[in-house]
Amino acid sequence: MHSVLKYTGKKFPKSIVNNIMQYTSPSPDLPALKWGRENETTAREHYSTQQKEKHTSFETRLSGLIINPLYPWIAASPDGISSCDCCGTKLLEIKCPYMIRDISPVSDEALTNRTYCLTKGVDHQVMLSRNHKYYTQIQCQLLVADIDTCDFVCWTSDGMFVESIYRDQSYCDKILNKSQSFFCEYLLPELMTHHFKEQKVIHKTITDEDKIYCFCKQEKPGRMVACDNEDCDIEWFHYECVSIKRKPKGEWFCPQCRTKK
Repeated sequence: MHSVLKYTGKKFPKSIVNNIMQYTSPSPDLPALKWGRENETTAREHYSTQQKEKHTSFETRLSGLIINPLYPWIAASPDGISSCDCCGTKLLEIKCPYMIRDISPVSDEALTNRTYCLTKGVDHQVMLSRNHKYYTQIQCQLLVADIDTCDFVCWTSDGMFVESIYRDQSYCDKILNKSQSFFCEYLLPELMTHHFKEQKVIHKTITDEDKIYCFCKQEKPGRMVACDNEDCDIEWFHYECVSIKRKPKGEWFCPQCRTKK
């Protein structure tokens, strides 16, 4: 969802569509993914033990996939749902960052990493960065589940950080509007045709006089392939113009972008 919010609409969002449709996916054996899977249960148990000391009749359970009939084009799968007599119902989102797995999640070493999800606010209190993709993920979950609060847990072998993230309605409205527009313009056509996946014959109607396709600059229909460089100046190429006869396996870069790499 974070990438959808950041999408500017200048070019066809190849990588976003590819990721959402899961045409390609990272290997489950990647160290970061394995670390997360292997330690999520431990993190949940630590969180539950801590919360039971602070809340009355505290319970937590697995969530599963949540679909809201009001917004059927988006869904959420939080890591759990908790409840207690004093605070009511909350969502639970757990992260076990591999890059800081052996140090405290609130250590200076962790917080100085620019890609890390936690930061220090104006009051110097550690918090989930409101610009991070995890914040967008949590707001989307709160929107879909129609719940007001989510406990965000950042767990390492050296400690645990917990922050209650509250629903930001203006941010949720932004998610709702942008996701619906993106779904209707890009995902629904792809679900119906698998056009992007199959790289089928493309009959393009040129409505933008400044838009150029292929080296030949022709509007003629034909089998085309997209360059996987997001910043490619041309993006789409006829098979015959780049001397290929079948759909490339894996990533493909046009001759111009291969020279730049």
